[in-house]
Amino acid sequence: MQARVCTVSTWFVVLISLALSGCAAVKSESDITKKDFPVVIYVSRQNDNDINPINIVVLIDQKKILDKDFKVGGGNYNQEIKLVLKGGTHQLEAQSSNGDAGLDVVFTVEKPTWLALSYWGKNHYQLNISYTGFVFL
Repeated sequence: MQARVCTVSTWFVVLISLALSGCAAVKSESDITKKDFPVVIYVSRQNDNDINPINIVVLIDQKKILDKDFKVGGGNYNQEIKLVLKGGTHQLEAQSSNGDAGLDVVFTVEKPTWLALSYWGKNHYQLNISYTGFVFL
């Protein structure tokens, strides 16, 4: 009878060990959110028949990263902003104090990320997000 108890307890220890080792190998979402990733944001003005210059203010997670006047002419100029953000969700806000437009978007960073924010006129911002970069023509 004691041999049987010993066998049951041995199997019990083996099963617990396997269960615990399997749990340790699983990565939680919080492990992913601790990593830093490069994020590049391109901000541009896309229309020429609106207010000149247009003031664009951009915030990421309520921290101002751009406050600039974009003038008409010279093509579609892209202001490049390079950041490093923790993996996870982030908030992008764009405002134009004199162009009556705003944008408030939540986006996720899981790997290197590129964003293109364009002002198109009154009440119109556009945000494109890519994990492979952009080509501007």
